Amino acid sequence: MLISASPTRPIHFGIIFESPEIIQQPTYASTRPAGQGLLQAAGKLLGHPWIGVLISAGAMVVLLYWMLCGWVPPNWALLGACLAAMRWCLYTYWMNGYWGGALAACGGALVVGSMGRLMRSARPPNRLGYFLAAGAGLLLVTMPVEGLFLVIPLMAALLLGLRQRALRLVLPMVVILVPVVAWMGYYNWRVTGDVMRTAMDVHRAVYGTETFVSEHHDAEPRFRHPALREFHEWEDKIHRDREAKPFFTMLINLAVGWRFLLGPALTLAALGLGWTLRRRRTFPLLVIGAVCLAAASTETWMHPHALAPVCGLFLVILVQSMRHLHAIRFWGIPYGIVFVRAVVLTCAAMLLVPPINRMLGIRYEVSYGAWWSIEEEPDRPRIYKQLEDTEGKDLVMVRYMPGEPIAQPWVYNEADIDGAGIVWAREMSPEKDQALPGYFAGRRVWLLEPNLKPVQLKAYSPQ
Repeated sequence: MLISASPTRPIHFGIIFESPEIIQQPTYASTRPAGQGLLQAAGKLLGHPWIGVLISAGAMVVLLYWMLCGWVPPNWALLGACLAAMRWCLYTYWMNGYWGGALAACGGALVVGSMGRLMRSARPPNRLGYFLAAGAGLLLVTMPVEGLFLVIPLMAALLLGLRQRALRLVLPMVVILVPVVAWMGYYNWRVTGDVMRTAMDVHRAVYGTETFVSEHHDAEPRFRHPALREFHEWEDKIHRDREAKPFFTMLINLAVGWRFLLGPALTLAALGLGWTLRRRRTFPLLVIGAVCLAAASTETWMHPHALAPVCGLFLVILVQSMRHLHAIRFWGIPYGIVFVRAVVLTCAAMLLVPPINRMLGIRYEVSYGAWWSIEEEPDRPRIYKQLEDTEGKDLVMVRYMPGEPIAQPWVYNEADIDGAGIVWAREMSPEKDQALPGYFAGRRVWLLEPNLKPVQLKAYSPQ
């Protein structure tokens, strides 16, 4: 859709293509902000959507280096960027998936890097204001809610620190952010018919889903598939359980963020945090980071990409902590240097774990909270390749068994469903499905039952 300069398009048989995270009415669109979709559309123009994700991961590492140069010496900035590449790129879904993370991290790096340079300069160049505004705009189109958790306290700190010099930021903010907000309104209008209503708002109105523990939806959800009903009722149960235990929910969410961003090795690098607290220049970052963590931890479902806007901020704090640890000496022996080098070597050695596991045939459960979470459900890629290797177009009817989980939804399609080589549809009933093969005439029609293992394609016959 974005490639064709049209953000949305109406579709036929919308109910049959219903799946989590997308809407069918009033138009067929993703519920997520458009930034990640634009990135994947750019990648598709270059040959494959993943190329766009790969470019964003590379840009993230470069911008994190630029950001760190505004707070620490260049050699430490390079070390921090390398740690970020090892920890947040190579084996994570930020570089090997489509959920996002790297692009929002780019926006956060621009914002935090601009702040560091603005705070230390008596007459900061105008370009820093544009970098700051560009980072804020990037956060708005990728992760607007989580981005605001960072931008609002950071702008407050800048206003307090810069005072009259903060007026220099007004023009860049207007030049960059007004077109961004106008485009977001246009996108919403094309998707939902209302400049103030997002696709996620439509999704919540239909299914009653909530992002934060404190949210409530009184409207009765409208389910048209038993499998989707079971999926969303399971989600709703989790939400109610976590609503009843807000402190426990915050602890779980913080643990998810810690596991992905730091883990045991980088936690050791944070042992110098006490010295960092004493530094007047970095103390505001600690306050902003605490605010962002507290806000993000109130989400019902905490995924690591929710912390992508603030990962750069935490990286600054971590590198500052390592600098203090590096300076520790006892009886003239530089224990700090040995300790910091051991932490870095440990992070580098951990890069060998996934390939060694693969060589030994060791598989592990898919976990998006882990830094090595590149393992995926193998059935869909295998089936997809099987269909791609045959000539002609295909229609795959997906049949879910009652009472079975829908943890791995199959019914996701390209933006142009009518022109797609493979169309995935959800089986409903013989009466509702009978017109589908006729509409997609000339396609081979397959049946796929994901709850039966191994998953196989077979000729379709109605129930």
